[in-house]
Amino acid sequence: MDIVMNYFDTWWAIYPRREGRVAALKAAKKVKPEAWPLIMEDTKRRVRFYEHHKTEKKFRPMGSTYLNNKRWEDEYDDPPIENSKSSEADEFISLAKNKWNRSFPSGEVSPIIKDAFYRAKRYWRDWQVLAQENPDKAREDILKYLDNIPYTDRKMKSAGDE
Repeated sequence: MDIVMNYFDTWWAIYPRREGRVAALKAAKKVKPEAWPLIMEDTKRRVRFYEHHKTEKKFRPMGSTYLNNKRWEDEYDDPPIENSKSSEADEFISLAKNKWNRSFPSGEVSPIIKDAFYRAKRYWRDWQVLAQENPDKAREDILKYLDNIPYTDRKMKSAGDE
């Protein structure tokens, strides 16, 4: 049960439509542990896909629908990744340069950018100073966190290996 909750909590944090948590958790309990790495990878692809195609929230499946219907097995075309990472890094830097963003803006920021920010474990004000003084260095730093395997994936793989 604890492993399911770890998988579910990690997945729920990046899933692009976080509504109906109780129903999604009920569906998650039916998923086999070996499927979770595939689910995580597919969810990240879906986030990029939805953002690239500007898919409205109402057309994204609820978490319970995604899990119950094994939507991670669906086939669809991946959006271009190179432009996505570059534009996400640029978006992050523009957020950091904006002096009105006194704290990390969690509103309409993509889950991928949020994930990179939290994995960087750097204070928001430090990012702002770096973005003002050396935007190229700040962009290079955030790209490392956009490129690397997320900490949550490593955690899930090690939990699955037990």
